[in-house]
Formats: sequence, structure tokens, C-alpha cells
Amino acid sequence: MMRLVPIEIVRPPAYLARSIFDREGKIILNKGTPLHGHYLERLKELGITSVYVEGGSAFMELDEMAIEGTRIEAVKHMKKALLKFKSGGNPEQRKLRAKAGELFDEIILNRCVMGHLIHIMSIKDHTFGHSINVCILSALTGISLGYVRSRLLELGTAALLHDVGKVLVVDRIIGKQEVLPEEEYKIVQKHVAYGYEVLSSTEDISQAVAETALYHHERCSGRGYPKGLSGNTIPEFARIVGIADVYDALCEDRPYRSRLTPGEVINIIRNLQKEEFDQDIAGVFESSITPYALGSSVVLNTGCRGVVTCIAENYPAQPRVQLLYDAKGRSLHGIQVIDLRKEPGTFITGVAVEN
Repeated sequence: MMRLVPIEIVRPPAYLARSIFDREGKIILNKGTPLHGHYLERLKELGITSVYVEGGSAFMELDEMAIEGTRIEAVKHMKKALLKFKSGGNPEQRKLRAKAGELFDEIILNRCVMGHLIHIMSIKDHTFGHSINVCILSALTGISLGYVRSRLLELGTAALLHDVGKVLVVDRIIGKQEVLPEEEYKIVQKHVAYGYEVLSSTEDISQAVAETALYHHERCSGRGYPKGLSGNTIPEFARIVGIADVYDALCEDRPYRSRLTPGEVINIIRNLQKEEFDQDIAGVFESSITPYALGSSVVLNTGCRGVVTCIAENYPAQPRVQLLYDAKGRSLHGIQVIDLRKEPGTFITGVAVEN
């Protein structure tokens, strides 16, 4: 019996229901640990956004250990590749593609799981972890678009390497913990050109992959950079990766703002897709992403609270929810489950605050 709870609303005494691992696969905190204030603050510092705590309702068990292990390995190889680019070397593309292939196989086999695991186990290592997350999100979208495996692998490689140019930007600027002044922001914008230059001159990297690095900040409105492309003049990979990049960035903490919940970010993308994003791709992206993970404590527009117990493919924002409390906060007796796909007037408004 467990439930998934955002770090911000965990209230001691609460006990960890699943062990937490770092990007090297080492245990940070063991299952059963009481989550006191010190532990919670440390987890926030590490970028952990949500934890499984004991109690609540039972829900589908996930083989997260195997999946997270694959992700950890991908992050390690991604880090080596980017640092090799930074030193002017040429990373071993064969090894990177092999690890990417393993990650994609996990994505294909666990579509309903991967979309929320990126938020459950997220260790701060921005340039590298962000690239893996964008790869997962892009691949989920590519699968829904019907990409064959070879095209999916190329999209995933493009997503993995979309920010390679950032390792060539001055560390002093990239590592700043505040909003950048305009002149430094313009320097950061150059990462797309740096990325294109290094990838287009790297053996075994396709033009589509290099162009994704160059164009992933272009927007359908023509208000992006570096060239102000619009609509379908933006390569399809760049349109997909651009949405995934924005999604993951908004789900992360920044020194100048707190992260948003996946549900809040989906709403932002939904509003922006009319002008900034490819509407068809944005729609597919939304249907591929799980804004509320299995076990999430949620509140409905009716005022009732419960936990997400089942997520149907293609309907991630309309899961089944086991109700635990009525609108007045009173515990409900017996098992009461509501399927939001069959209740069009009922929807999730956000995560539920723990008592």
C-alpha cells in the first residue's frame, strides 16, 4: 500500500515506500526511512520531485528498478559523450547509439510508465539528465506518430544531442543561478549554432540530427531562433524536440521560479500550441504524456480527493481514481473508483495536499 506524493506536500510522519537512487545507481535513501524535514530538504536539493510513501491505496506495481537502471546508464554515457565534444574529441557514436537503443526498447515496452518516471526519479545534473528526459518524451511522441524503429532511433539520437552546444558555452554563464541579462542570454542562444557545427562535422551523425540541434528553439509563429523559421519550414524532429524541451524545462526548478506540475505544463503547451507549436504534434505529445502518475494523490473539481490507480493508453489526463475523501474531507468507506473517461464533467484540478 503506497501513494505518490510531491515533496512539497509530504507531512511527517511519513515513511518512504520505495528506495531512492542517484544517477550512479546508488541508494540515497532506503525504503522505510521516516521522511523528516532534513531528508525532505536534501531530496529537494537533489532534484527529487516526488516520493512514494507508505499508506493509501494499492495500485499497479511497476518494475521501476530495471527502467531506472537503463536511464542511469544512458545518463552516464550521455555525460561522457558531451564532455568528449567539449574537449574537442569525437565520442564513440556506436556505444552511444547502443545505449540509446536500450533506452528506446524500454520506452517502447513501458510507454505508460516512462512518461511519469522522469518526474519521480530526477537527480540534478541538468545538461545530461535533461537530454535523457527530452529523449524519452520525444520517443513517446514518435511512437504515437507511428515512427518505425529506424526513424525512432534517429529522433531519439537527435533529442539526446539537441543541447550539445551548451557544453561549448562559457561555464560561467551556463552555470549562473539567476536570470541572465540580455547580452549573456544572447551568448547562450548561440548554443544552437555551436551544436549544429559540431554535429554536422561529426562522422555518422545525420543532417536531421544536426538540424534538430540548430532549430529546436524555432517556433511555428516565427518568433523563435536562430533563423525565425515558421510552420512546416521547421524540420519535424525539431518541432517534436522543441515541445519536449519546453515541457521538461518547465517541470524543473530554476533559481528564479519554482517548477510547475506536469498538469500545469500540459495546460501551458495546450495554450501555446495555437501559435508556437505544431498543433498536430502538440496534440500527440499531450496524449503521450502522463501528467498524473500512478499512485498520485489528486483533487477533483468536485472537491473529492483520491489516488490515481489506472492510466489508460491515449487518455493520460483521464485516469481511474480511487476516492478516499469526500468534498468535506471525510474519509470514504469501501472502495469507490471513478473512471474520468466516463465522467466528462469531472476532472483533476491538481495534487492533493496531505493532512
